[in-house]
Amino acid sequence: MNPSPPHSLGLVQLVFALLAMASLWRFQDGEKRFHVFFFSFALMSLIFMVLRQSAAIWDHLPLLEFVQFPFRFLGLASLPSALLAGAAIRLLSDQGKVVLPAFIIVLAVEAIVIAFTLPWLYPRYCPTVEDLSIANLAKLERSLGVVGATSAGEYLPIWVKEVPSGSSMEAMYRSGVPIERLEPSSLPEGAVLISAEYSLVSADILVESPHPFRAVFDTFYFPGWRAYVDGKRVSIVPTEPYGLISFEVPAGGREAFSCVFRIHPSASLAKPFQHSALWSSWR
Repeated sequence: MNPSPPHSLGLVQLVFALLAMASLWRFQDGEKRFHVFFFSFALMSLIFMVLRQSAAIWDHLPLLEFVQFPFRFLGLASLPSALLAGAAIRLLSDQGKVVLPAFIIVLAVEAIVIAFTLPWLYPRYCPTVEDLSIANLAKLERSLGVVGATSAGEYLPIWVKEVPSGSSMEAMYRSGVPIERLEPSSLPEGAVLISAEYSLVSADILVESPHPFRAVFDTFYFPGWRAYVDGKRVSIVPTEPYGLISFEVPAGGREAFSCVFRIHPSASLAKPFQHSALWSSWR
């Protein structure tokens, strides 16, 4: 994983934000006082979401799991802290009671902020991956509990109610053999797999089976996948609870069936926007 930098608010901004919060009563204008109070409350609330004491909120608000990391609230907290820091600087040079000229205060604060950010000029670089492969990526996903290099499986189709705990394809990737997506366990007793040809977006299978069966492919179903048996299109029924491709194959000697992915018609609705975006970028 990428080396993580320290997660915190800027010390300078936080000191000035606390100064503004402590000097709330010194803001004579009611609107300014309200703004300081509002952003003080926002800052404290966002910081609270990073602390262990906020665990009950995380447990009872399911959508928060998509945030994934509590420290991401610190990014939001930087906005009210910056506004409060600006209010503190304004307070130091407002109403004719000038401790120092405003431009000197601003320059001094900017210099301090820059000084505190100098360590970021020396970032920690990610270590080089010696053996980068699909097999190692699958192993990493299994250890982290993520799917498809996403945070919470947000790109999984709606038919996936539960992520499979394992896949026979992992061993195929590790050994370097051709990837066979048809689940052998879906073939009935006495069935013989005569031939199988696979590509990234298609599979052509020839099976001899004395019994009808439901063919299951180790592939998540997305709109756009189509299934054919002896050249006739059949309905795909996603499996429960994993949302894999499955469809009925009748008995009757040799049966040829296939799966192929085609661009869904609804995707064509996005083409005008794609073309306009390309045209705008070219202009």
